[in-house]
Amino acid sequence: MAIISIIVACASTKHTTEISNTHQSPNINYTTYCAGCHGEKLESFANRKYKNGDSDKAIYNVIKNGLTNAGMPSYAATFNDKEIKELTTYIKGATTIILTKSETKTIYNSEVVALKVDTITTQVNVPWAMEFLADNSMLITDRDGDFYHRYSDGKMVKIANVPIVHAEGQGGLLDVALHPDFEKNNIIYLSYSKSVKKDGKNMSTTAVVRAILANDALSDVREIFEARPYFETNHHYGSRLVFDNKG
Repeated sequence: MAIISIIVACASTKHTTEISNTHQSPNINYTTYCAGCHGEKLESFANRKYKNGDSDKAIYNVIKNGLTNAGMPSYAATFNDKEIKELTTYIKGATTIILTKSETKTIYNSEVVALKVDTITTQVNVPWAMEFLADNSMLITDRDGDFYHRYSDGKMVKIANVPIVHAEGQGGLLDVALHPDFEKNNIIYLSYSKSVKKDGKNMSTTAVVRAILANDALSDVREIFEARPYFETNHHYGSRLVFDNKG
């Protein structure tokens, strides 16, 4: 098992809020601030190896002070000391969880519909986004930087001329979106993490390109957005591309 380098990376915009006068239980605080990254049932802490130490003090310090370079914000302004101690105990209780995966159950029943789970490819390392085409084939981005066209017969082809991505940490090739008139113009959009050299430092940011897709290759690749400022960290590039009703 790989060593996990981040103890708690609670990705929430709420980490800048002031301390509430109302004491919240650790499960409520976890659900509100941490579950988005670490799972509703504390999945990311199951059988975890802590790079920064697994003592109560070590975990407490990470929650309170954060780990800037690892993308973990400080929660000193969000929780009081008692809440941080309780959250520490709550998180440590998850380290004994053993996650298992059923290899036989492929049908899942919801209140409305039955879902069948099937593996369509194992070739993509970290699949980030998918788009279906009219012929029932798929475009799939791999965070490592590869862009695939999966044909309806299962054949996987790497699309050529993809921008060079900054595939470090949480960065890499991210979302893919089709132009509303894709069937007529073959235009697609890709978001990705881009390396930037600034003041002699290796930095990065999120960028979006527009390109024409034909014969499993991109052409006329144009950058249409670059996020500012640049950062030295390799976290929190996340993006989704969505068209509004005005194109």
